[in-house]
Amino acid sequence: MFEIPLWIYIGLGAQLLWVAGNLFDKYLIETFFRGEDDEYDEGIGTLVLFSAFFAVLVSAGVYVGWGSAISFSTESALIGTGIGILNAMWVIAYLYAIGRSELTKTVPIFQTIPVFGFIFAFLLLGETVTTLQFIAASGLMLGSFVLSYNFRDGSFSWLTLGLMLLASAVVALQEVVFKYVALDDGFATSAFWQGIGLGLTGLFLYVTIPSYRRQFNNFIAERNKQIWTVSAINEVFDNAATLVFSYAVILGPVLLVQAVNAYQPLVLFAISYLIAIFFGNYLREDISVMNTAQKIVGIGIITVGSVVLYLSV
Repeated sequence: MFEIPLWIYIGLGAQLLWVAGNLFDKYLIETFFRGEDDEYDEGIGTLVLFSAFFAVLVSAGVYVGWGSAISFSTESALIGTGIGILNAMWVIAYLYAIGRSELTKTVPIFQTIPVFGFIFAFLLLGETVTTLQFIAASGLMLGSFVLSYNFRDGSFSWLTLGLMLLASAVVALQEVVFKYVALDDGFATSAFWQGIGLGLTGLFLYVTIPSYRRQFNNFIAERNKQIWTVSAINEVFDNAATLVFSYAVILGPVLLVQAVNAYQPLVLFAISYLIAIFFGNYLREDISVMNTAQKIVGIGIITVGSVVLYLSV
C-alpha cells in the first residue's frame, strides 16, 4: 500500500498557513497601508519592519524552548543569520508585488521556486533532476506565466512578475541553504539564527531608509489596536508557515518539498473567491468570467505539473 511521506503533510500544512498569511498581508496593505501620495508602496516599510522585528520574538521563543540544542558557533551564526537576511529579501519583493496586483495573479508565481531549486540543489546538495521532473517544472512555470498575462490588452506586468521571480529565486536559495545548515546543526539552531538575521535586517533598513523609518514610527505612534492585532496574527501565521515548511525541507528532497507549493494557488483561489463573493469589503478580487477562466487554466496547469513532478520520483 502506498504510504504518503510525513513531509508532504507538513508541507501542505505550511501552505494553509501561508495562504492565511497572504490574505492578511493583502488586507493590511489595502485597508491600512494604502498611501494617498504613493498608490502602491506606502506602508510596505511598516510591514517589512514589523515582520523583521517580530522574527526576533520567534527566536526568543526558540531559545526558551530549545536553548540547549542551539549552536552558537561562529559558522552557525553567520550562515543562519544569512538565511534570515535572505528571508527578509524575498518578503520585501513579495510585499511590493502583491501591493500592485491581485493575490491570485501574484502568489502563483511562487511556483517557479522549483525551477530555481533545480540549480541550487544541484550546486549545494548534489541532488539530481530527471528529464521528466524538468518537464514538469516547466509546466509549473507555464502555468504561472498564464496567470500573469493580461489577456485584455495583451501585456505582462513586468515589474510585478520580476519582483515575484526574484522572491522565488531567493526562497529557493534560502530553503536549500537552510537544509544544508540544519542537517549539520539541527532545526533549532537554524530557526534561531534565521530570526536574528531577520531582526538585524529590519534594524539596518530602519536606520538606512528614511521612508521605512517614518512609516514605522507613525505606525508605533498611532497605537491602533486593530492594526496591531491584525499584524500580530499575520506574523504568527507567516512565521509558523516558515518554520513548518523549513522542517519539511529537512525531512524530504528539497525540490519535491518545494513542489508542494503548487497546491497553494488552488487553495488561495478557492478561499479568495469565497471572500470576494461573500465579504467583498475585505478583499478586492476580479471574479469576471475572463479572469476566472484564466486562473482556472493557469492553476490547472500548475496542479498537473506538480502531480507529474511527484510521481516522477
